[in-house]
Formats: sequence, C-alpha cells, structure tokens
Amino acid sequence: MPHLRFLNALDGQHLQKWQYKRETERIIPLGTENKTISHYHLSPEGWIDIAGGAQSLCYNEIPTKVNWTYLCFDFDLESMRALALRCNDRSFDLSGFESIHIPAMKNLWCMLNFCVFAETDVAKRAFLFRGISDAAREHYRHCRAQRAMER
Repeated sequence: MPHLRFLNALDGQHLQKWQYKRETERIIPLGTENKTISHYHLSPEGWIDIAGGAQSLCYNEIPTKVNWTYLCFDFDLESMRALALRCNDRSFDLSGFESIHIPAMKNLWCMLNFCVFAETDVAKRAFLFRGISDAAREHYRHCRAQRAMER
C-alpha cells in the first residue's frame, strides 16, 4: 500500500518536498460488530523525505487562477514496488521508497485505494482538478489489451 505526498507547507513553513510512509498507524476496529477495521492513512506522523525530493511547485495566489502540474507515479502491484515518480520536469529516485505492508482486510480483499487530495496549512480554501492526457489514456488502453491477451 503506497503512501506518497507532496508537502507544500506545515505549521506556517513553506517546505515543498515529496515524502512517503513505510509504516501504518495502529489498525483499529470500526463499529461494534468487529466486521471492519481501518487505520488513519493521512496521519501527519511517520512521513519520510524522498532523497532529493525538494521541488518548487507553483500554487494559486488568487482564487481565480488555475495552475497545471504533470504527475506520474508508476507502481508495480505484483512486486509492490514503486518504479518511478515524475512531476513536471523532474524524475525522483525511489530506490529507498518502501510501501506499507499489512495483511489483507477481510472486507477489502483485492481492493486498491488511490487517493489524490489537496489541503491547506492556513484558513484558505483549496481545489484540486484531475485530468488525464490522451497519451496516458492510450497507455492505459494498451496495458488492458495486453493483459487480456496474456490471459
């Protein structure tokens, strides 16, 4: 279960760096019937800086401005290994990246959570728009067709 984030600011300091987690928070039961368990994915504790992961990214100074950022995270689900992280014109070394390894939860087997979000360090609103390029869409179609042929 890969956990990766870009930390723009924390406690009023402008940090601008990529981080990952290799350990989860304590797993706890949800509800009273002991059917569901979870952990706090977005806990502020336990984040590790990616080596050479400092990066200056633009951000919106005014509410009507929109900035575009290219982001690609390549992750091999079979080996549970991060292969590449690219953001705009930078590629990052993920040789030290380790994913969180936990047993499958009985209510969430064969599930992959992918979450992209934006939050602020101050009392201002944040918006995140996601788009997919034609090249990425074509790559996805190609991979699906290749997997279908292998079966």
